[in-house]
Amino acid sequence: MTCVCFFSGEAFRGREWGADETMDLLNRLAVIDKVIVVGIYTKNRMTDDTAPGSNRYGKAVVNHIKTRIDRDFRTLPGAEHTAAMGSSLDGLESFFLAWEYPGGFSKAICMSSTFSFENDLMNRVAGEPKRPIQIYLDSGYPRDNFESTQRMRDLLLPRGYRCGQAVHYLSFPGDGHHETDWRERAGIPFQFMFGKGPGARMTDLAARASSQDR
Repeated sequence: MTCVCFFSGEAFRGREWGADETMDLLNRLAVIDKVIVVGIYTKNRMTDDTAPGSNRYGKAVVNHIKTRIDRDFRTLPGAEHTAAMGSSLDGLESFFLAWEYPGGFSKAICMSSTFSFENDLMNRVAGEPKRPIQIYLDSGYPRDNFESTQRMRDLLLPRGYRCGQAVHYLSFPGDGHHETDWRERAGIPFQFMFGKGPGARMTDLAARASSQDR
């Protein structure tokens, strides 16, 4: 994710994702494990998120940014606890990070991703060995990279990625390609990737609420 996840002053047209508000809400609902969200600013997403620049960007994320985060914060550094997330071209890069570095990222959250734009990911998925990763794919409809997202899903399924397990696919009729839509549905992939299972028991939720009210 870029810095649009937190700060309206740095977001396109002042529309940010509200990641902190989303995390606070999901934590209050007790539906996900604790998650640290790190926003990465890309200097030029047109080059950083597409080949060959995505290779340099990916190495920087894995070898420098993630290493520093795991050093400076109380993380669970294993790939099974780590996801890459983004929308549009950043969704493309998120898929690339998990596919290229499954030892660092076991989860890719790809919203409205531009899979058909100046990259070879579809060819790689079709021709390379399956990775031990989970992938969330979504898009709006009728535009918003709907067709390219479906094509990526249809490439993954014959490779052994089962819907509802290794692949989570959703479409959102009427949604467009901008931050307001991604903000509204950002909590959904977190529940797929970091959810507490079928859900906390209502008694547990009641106990949490009671303790907070004291």
